[in-house]
Amino acid sequence: MPKNTYYKIPKEKQIKIIKAGEDLFSEHYYENVDVKMIVNEAMIPRGSFYAYFENIHDFYKTVVKSLQENRINEMETIIKDSNPSFFNALIRLFKKDITASIKSKKKLLIQHYFRYIITQNLGYSKSHLNEKERPIYRVLDHYKSEFKLSDSEWDDFLELTMNTYLMTYMKSIDDQLSINESINLLESRFKILERGIKWLQYH
Repeated sequence: MPKNTYYKIPKEKQIKIIKAGEDLFSEHYYENVDVKMIVNEAMIPRGSFYAYFENIHDFYKTVVKSLQENRINEMETIIKDSNPSFFNALIRLFKKDITASIKSKKKLLIQHYFRYIITQNLGYSKSHLNEKERPIYRVLDHYKSEFKLSDSEWDDFLELTMNTYLMTYMKSIDDQLSINESINLLESRFKILERGIKWLQYH
């Protein structure tokens, strides 16, 4: 993640740098982005880039983290607005994700974001990660009291659910499914999980 120097610059400048990364990774594959492109887009000296980040991968992780935080905010808003059921809340988030991945100008960046969190387990797997890297779990704990599960069962249930979410997203993108087809696929998979969790609760 960024060096301490990055956090000492004004918030407006941080936002500008992240925005530059979002624009670049929306137009170019990760492998085709270099430091020269970043400093030109962000309008900062090359030396400043290395004062803020170790390398391009460190910069990319910072951009990814920003996207993750935005999605967490989306999830919190969904829950606060109408307090939908556990699965319906995730379906609503998925609809936003898949729509942005197909229609947004940032679809390349968003698709790469999901591929990255799958390979890095960023935000989903509880193994070897600290709480700050798993905000989605903290938000979904809102629903914990509705399920008659032990703490370990709840952790396993969340991991299984989020892995289902991620794998469905990737299948939708890889198979070029429409938005409706993608949502229907997730709904059908969630129905299986829902039947399973109900069985577990009462046996």
